[in-house]
Parts: sequence; structure tokens; C-alpha cells
Amino acid sequence: EQSQVSGMAKIAGKDNAITVYPTGHEYDYSWNAGWCCGRASELGIDDVGFIVSLIEIIIEEWNVDVDRVYLSGWSNGCTLAQKITSEYSHYIAAMSCMAHYLDDEVHPSYSPVPIMEFHGLIDPWVPYGTQYGHSIIFDSSLNGDEGAIQNLEKWADANKCSGSVPEVMETYEDYSITGYSDCENNAVTLLVTLNFAGHNPYSNEYTGTWEGGPTLYPNPTGIDISLMSWNFLSTFSKS
Repeated sequence: EQSQVSGMAKIAGKDNAITVYPTGHEYDYSWNAGWCCGRASELGIDDVGFIVSLIEIIIEEWNVDVDRVYLSGWSNGCTLAQKITSEYSHYIAAMSCMAHYLDDEVHPSYSPVPIMEFHGLIDPWVPYGTQYGHSIIFDSSLNGDEGAIQNLEKWADANKCSGSVPEVMETYEDYSITGYSDCENNAVTLLVTLNFAGHNPYSNEYTGTWEGGPTLYPNPTGIDISLMSWNFLSTFSKS
């Protein structure tokens, strides 16, 4: 489903990238990202260990440039991508994910990694900011530290970026890019705000895997965020 909605394999494949789509817990395809979401979190499944082991197996079995291992993910998968980047930054050349944020503190062993996150301004599931208290997932559990802007600042701090406020790098009618360009290890730290998008930031419709879950309609402006994401990721190398 992630392959279908993102189209990332077709985009990255043009640059001879190997694109891998692991599957989360069989009940609801969820990931245990430490605090969210679904059955995987409830059961305490070691999904960080699973993905890291998978990376190691792929490196061993395939002709992989170990300096160009990237992570992406949507929603709960975005949380997991950020958690893995936090805990295993020595593996990851860059991370770009969609519609979620890291609630945990960045791991003490972390070293700066380029970060890009996409978030819909009218996301009712994972709110863009804490002022949106109507999220049907978080309900009243927001503790004041979540939100796309707060998440950007958290990663900017971890990446030791200079500047007290984010730069406005690009602005259009349907999206803007803000963030920090002067960070350690060339770790550009960006937030792409999609002005008309909800929880599904892609240009393809997604019906949802939750029992009785609603159709998550695509970003109506049709921005190819997978292409934007890949263009960002593929810029960076550990070397």
C-alpha cells in the first residue's frame, strides 16, 4: 500500500536505488515507534531492531552504497523513521518522512543527519500544531510538545543548526519550505508545509488499513512529494 500510494520505487529506481517496503504488525500494519501507534506499540515489538537488521541484511546481500542509506515513511512510519534516525544516525545518510513527528527525546548518541518532514496544514489525524485539538487519534492526549513546528525545532537543535528562527526558503500558494540550512555535518533541517493537505500528503488516494477507517483523500494540489523527498535524500552521502 505504501508502494502504491507513494510511487517512490519508480522515482528512486531511475537513480538505481533499491527501495524496500517492510510490513508492520499483521493486525493493523502498525509500527512500534515508542509512543504511537496501534497494536505494535501495545505489544512492545522491537521494530527499530527489525528495520536495522533489515538494513544490515540488504547491505550484506546486495551491492549497496553504505554511505547512501535513506529512510522515509508516512504517519506512524514517519515516527519510526525518525526514531531509527535518532538511535542509529551512523547508518542513515538522510531522512525524509510525512505527517508525523518524534515525541521522544533525540538519542544521546545521535550525530547530525539531514532531515525533511512534510505535513499537511489541515491534518485532522496528526495535527500540524497543538492548537488543533480535534485530532481523532490523539484526542486530548497532546502534551504541548507535539506539532510540526516543534518537531522542526527539535531536529534543528539536535543538528546544531545556527539561527534562532527558521528561514523561509520557498513559498508558493500551495506549499512552503522553511527550516535551517546552516547545521553541523551539512544536516539541512526542513519542514514542508502543505497548505491544502490533510493527513494524506501524497497525490494518490488511500483507503486506510484501520478497521472502518476513512478514505484519506490526497493532497488536492497534486504536488509530487515523493519526487521532492527523493531529490532531497539523494543529495546526501555519509562520505
